[in-house]
Amino acid sequence: MNLIKNFNKTIYEIGMGIFESPIFYHAPVGIRFEIGAEQDVYIKKGLLRKTHPNPLYVKEAFERAVTIFNDLPQNDWLLRIDVFSEQEISKVVKKLQLEMPKETVKKMYDLEEEEITHYELYWDLSEIDWSLERILKEVILADIGGVNSLASAVFLLHTNEHILYHLYDDRGLDVVAKDKETLRPLYDTYGKWILDYDRKQIDDVFMKNDAIHDLKDFLLFLNKLEESKIYYTLNKVRDEAIMIDVAVPGQRWEIEFLDDGSVDVEKFIADGDLYDASELENLLKQFGD
Repeated sequence: MNLIKNFNKTIYEIGMGIFESPIFYHAPVGIRFEIGAEQDVYIKKGLLRKTHPNPLYVKEAFERAVTIFNDLPQNDWLLRIDVFSEQEISKVVKKLQLEMPKETVKKMYDLEEEEITHYELYWDLSEIDWSLERILKEVILADIGGVNSLASAVFLLHTNEHILYHLYDDRGLDVVAKDKETLRPLYDTYGKWILDYDRKQIDDVFMKNDAIHDLKDFLLFLNKLEESKIYYTLNKVRDEAIMIDVAVPGQRWEIEFLDDGSVDVEKFIADGDLYDASELENLLKQFGD
């Protein structure tokens, strides 16, 4: 029962009190990506104009899903697939070209006076031959012409890094983790793929953290100035920035910490020359209205 124990332990450490779909809404830290492409989902082919999944749609959805996965650690993944009959076990194993699961949990419960049998199938992917491409493509096809039981049923878990990758169907992908910094590269790189419906919630998690880091950087710099006994004053000349005025012999610095996390530095350096009163007129002409 090592796989089951490790899976459940990691899910608990990620912070998921309930393990059920949608995964994103049951995890403290996560990103919900829209992988459904802009192409039409279906096309009509043949003399009878039968409906088929659009290969371009499937290809673009797959490319998003595999690109995101490839930016995660590449080893030591566990695979869990949930099905609801023994027949589905054989069907899924054959379709994904997997060995029979190493560990299985069978659960039975009542739903609206109907007895439901639920199977959890577990594999250690470091111990078997498997194809990420095959798994992801079959999940994408599940609801649009493939094996329907694979929709929302396939979970990839990295126990060491505490990452859960859940491609639920052709429309979307949830990636959740214990630590938001684990997912920050995905947030920074693939922000344009974030599902708009959940974007504000996701931005609030990651941007709040950015603001904390920016404040820490700002205070750290002030502390360094004080430790170096460099005189400064604080000012504000732009709505989006706080300015630090620094005066040192022969120079003055204007350092602005902006609300987007960037820093602007401008130095005013004396040229060492002295001018008489006639220079005042030149200054007025040069810099006056």
